[in-house]
Amino acid sequence: MRRRRGEDGTVRRHPVYLGLSLCLSVACSTGSPSPPQTLDDLKALPIARQPNAVRLPGAAGRIAFVSDADGDLEIFVMDADGTGVRQITFNESPDFTPSWSPDGSRIAWAAERNGNADVYAMDPDGTDVVRLTSHPSADFSPAWSPVGDRIAFQSTRDGDSNLFVMASDGSKVRRLTRSLALDAAPNWSPDGSRIAFARGRIGEFDIFVMDVAGTHARRLTRSHGEDDKPSWSPDGGTLAFQSKRGGRFQIDLMAPDGSNRRRITNTTSDEVLPTWSPDVRWIVFDSTRDGNLELYVMSLESAAAIRLTDRPSSGDGVADWTGAA
Repeated sequence: MRRRRGEDGTVRRHPVYLGLSLCLSVACSTGSPSPPQTLDDLKALPIARQPNAVRLPGAAGRIAFVSDADGDLEIFVMDADGTGVRQITFNESPDFTPSWSPDGSRIAWAAERNGNADVYAMDPDGTDVVRLTSHPSADFSPAWSPVGDRIAFQSTRDGDSNLFVMASDGSKVRRLTRSLALDAAPNWSPDGSRIAFARGRIGEFDIFVMDVAGTHARRLTRSHGEDDKPSWSPDGGTLAFQSKRGGRFQIDLMAPDGSNRRRITNTTSDEVLPTWSPDVRWIVFDSTRDGNLELYVMSLESAAAIRLTDRPSSGDGVADWTGAA
């Protein structure tokens, strides 16, 4: 995998902690229980893709994900059954954390094309690229509002890792959180009234929910470990998230008020980065259960997990699912 080097020939390390929202906590690759802490750590993770179809009754739409199939992190799109894989970014700098607009017409993502990470948007075929943020600090982890008029994102522009929101054209940037901790991984409620996110420090995160104005933040978990990467179900009734309380990361569910918590995976591998299908029947997530990082889908009706990608020497990660064809 290519890494950019400085004039002295050394690998340039990115100063931003990406462990949560870039979370390839994926990270969790076999034998490496800690999530990546720099962009170089993220780029060191093997990622690839597999074109074989899997049977997902009733599943539809498309999945955007991250792959290093061409040697560095790029954005790919595939059909929900794992077919129709196509690469839509082509850059030596990393492209990561894709997020579909509500109607499936645009993808927001983060890219380090000008010396630091910024948020961009493009059509699903990779055309009509627009740079939405331009700041000396890092902006990443974009998340569209349910009606598509705003994008929340994570930024270090005020010195700490906090959450911001902007109009979908990149204007009207406004800070949402002012925490001395790390705030990351924003995810909107389907009605657009609240944002779930993770707050904490390296090795200890919890899930919080706040109003879209950045007020009335409420802590939902008290993990003494890592609860992060929340994902709100499209019907608004459930939050999925990754949790590590000793051992490996697993996928948990809970009500939006923090009640009715339950675990839906129970393996000796890392299960991370859950994202819902539009019909709320499936969750796509990253897993190292077969020895390398791959995308899996789990039926909430049967609790059966099906491998969506399969390549023995590498894997896939950081997925987002749209119902648009």
